[in-house]
Amino acid sequence: MITTHFDLMEHVDQRRLVVDQLIKPEQRANYSQFLTPAPIAEYMASLFKPSDQPRVRLLEAGAGIGSLIAAFVQRFSQQASIQALTIDAYEIDDLLMPQLATTLETCQQVAAKAAIQCQTTIFNTDFIQAATQKIQLAAWQANNGYTHAILNPPYKKIQNSSLTRKLLRSVEIETVNLYSAFLALTIHLLAPLGELVAIVPRSFCNGVYFKPFRSMLLKQMAIRQIHSFDSRTEPFKDNAVLQELVVLHAIKHEQQASVIISQTPLNQLSSIKQREIPFAQLVQPLDPQQFIHLPTEIHNDQTIQLMQQLPCTLDDLGLKASTGPVVDFRLAQHLRDQPATDTYPLFYPIHCRSHFVEWPIVASNKPNAIKQDTAVMKWLYPNNGSYVLIRRFSSKEEVRRVKATVYHPEIQATNYLAIENHLNVIHTAKNGLNRHLAQGLALYLNSTFYDTCFRQFSGHTQVNVRDLYALRYPSQLQLINLGQKLDSQPNPDQLTIDKWVKEVALV
Repeated sequence: MITTHFDLMEHVDQRRLVVDQLIKPEQRANYSQFLTPAPIAEYMASLFKPSDQPRVRLLEAGAGIGSLIAAFVQRFSQQASIQALTIDAYEIDDLLMPQLATTLETCQQVAAKAAIQCQTTIFNTDFIQAATQKIQLAAWQANNGYTHAILNPPYKKIQNSSLTRKLLRSVEIETVNLYSAFLALTIHLLAPLGELVAIVPRSFCNGVYFKPFRSMLLKQMAIRQIHSFDSRTEPFKDNAVLQELVVLHAIKHEQQASVIISQTPLNQLSSIKQREIPFAQLVQPLDPQQFIHLPTEIHNDQTIQLMQQLPCTLDDLGLKASTGPVVDFRLAQHLRDQPATDTYPLFYPIHCRSHFVEWPIVASNKPNAIKQDTAVMKWLYPNNGSYVLIRRFSSKEEVRRVKATVYHPEIQATNYLAIENHLNVIHTAKNGLNRHLAQGLALYLNSTFYDTCFRQFSGHTQVNVRDLYALRYPSQLQLINLGQKLDSQPNPDQLTIDKWVKEVALV
């Protein structure tokens, strides 16, 4: 028998490590679930407010072996006001059923020692299907709304034609990933003033596809705290999870107040840095996309305020951002390792390693050219000016998220050029830019200022076109003046770039 609160979490986590070894890769991919380590589970449970309610109803929508439930019971069994605890645990994976049952039995023992009546129910079924059925019963929520919910939901894209998408739309939920679907359904099932704590990818904070979910979240819930991790790999290092994760704490129908922003260096939950910011700093009042910004340092507050004061958007500058149109495997027959008289230049991220394009790269494992052919013309750009190329992908651990490189037309005497799909390109209606405008824009994009602002609202490890449109820019004249500095010093270091941007563009 488990006799102490400490033993409860230690016992559950030991079983988690054993079960993790039994889950086959194809099974993990199918259910898209990663079991929560004890330190994270205990931290999540600590975020709930002390309860003054005699009866608590807890929902865990993707229970796994019950680590989050155990952490919740450990915390709330120490609160004298609680007389009864009802726990509903949903888990679809049959492999985890015996372990989940063991955890809940142990939780009942801990609750009984604290004189708390504890009733537990395991639902071995699809949470999305069960939850949509409950939401459609209007009387259910009025009488049975949960006072608390804690979850680590699955992460997996939802296909547009799937039954899951149809079920969600039947209760007016529009979203693209299982994790946001689980959150949206859980919010519906909460009682007024019900609390939610969840560990989820940060990707819901921005992006057009998550806008309906953000709107629903911000309308129904008051965000109290968002916690981020410095490392993308550390929170679930046993499973090599590469998502950028946050812990979200929110309360249903409570009036929105200031928000706690906290951060953990390398998952050291004993070394949490946190501060409180106005909600208007988290979500800008006039932002139609309702992006959620996560400033993690005090000096970043001033940076984002300065960004908002800059005069231009990309549209104001007359510029467009697009994803490189060449998908190499679809045009494989036209690709060439090295340039020839019958080819056009082709650019991959490997060609964008410094301030200016490096091309061709003889020792590259990527093609350097594409054959001149009518079949490829619609994927090309005219070689009539300069372009700014931006790498779409990076890792969170890299120093910089945004990496821009300048292409100038004199690189080869040719009429067209090709840009591969792992790059974004900034152009003027599919034509080249003024030379100094392109250079100034690249310097600005490569500045610490821009990178800091970008990281505050983007949780992706990639740079999407819409992200480039979301931020603001200096005027065209400021960018041109900035770009002229590259003529006399073509290889500036980061300190020099930051100094130039501050002097020329951020005045």
